[in-house]
Amino acid sequence: MSADNTFTQARAETIGYHEQYYSKHKLFESGSWLEKPDPKTSELIKRVADKPACRVLDLGAGVGRNAIPMAKALPDDAQVTCIELVPSAAALLQEYANQHGVGKKIVVINDDFENVSLPPDEFHLVLGISTLEHCSNHDNLVKLIRRFQGWTREGGVHFLSFSTSRKVTDHASGKPIDTFVETRLQTESWQRDLADLYSGWNIEKLGSVEPYSEVLTYRGAKVIWSSDEMEILASKPNQ
Repeated sequence: MSADNTFTQARAETIGYHEQYYSKHKLFESGSWLEKPDPKTSELIKRVADKPACRVLDLGAGVGRNAIPMAKALPDDAQVTCIELVPSAAALLQEYANQHGVGKKIVVINDDFENVSLPPDEFHLVLGISTLEHCSNHDNLVKLIRRFQGWTREGGVHFLSFSTSRKVTDHASGKPIDTFVETRLQTESWQRDLADLYSGWNIEKLGSVEPYSEVLTYRGAKVIWSSDEMEILASKPNQ
């Protein structure tokens, strides 16, 4: 299969999975992965909440699992810009933001984050939580990170997490199953790439965290879906 066809299939699977999940599970629903925000967001928001007119960027915001709690924790003059590819998710994000009383603090951009252009030196905090591997390829992912580094103010903070070295095996036989993903990231090489990308920044954390593993149904078969998980936390130095 050509690279273009592989990307098209991977993107279709990404969109289909999220449309299906968001139609079945409400934001903050108990027992779903929408139940709570990423645990690190509460500490991150404390680092920037006292900034005048604080600006936060959430890349691949989904239906607001992280964006809405962050907006609640920020003062009235703050703004959380959310970029979300899936139209139905973007619509739900705005709906949930209004329901939770933070509709005026949240700006929803329904687009592929590779297409978006934002002002330089705009954001105090940039989040990309388990989403940037959905870039079209490795080179474009690197370019995107460099772009939003430019959108970040001096002293601004980045927190990015990635699924790397993904493996899917048949639950009964243990045989590997081919899956589609827009950008396949391998743990060791991607960690080196991130170190290079954030050279000159203050890297507070870079490395693997607890790996992910789940038994689920994929294309009608019971599978074990697993991956390494990697995080980087870094701040932009003052010139």
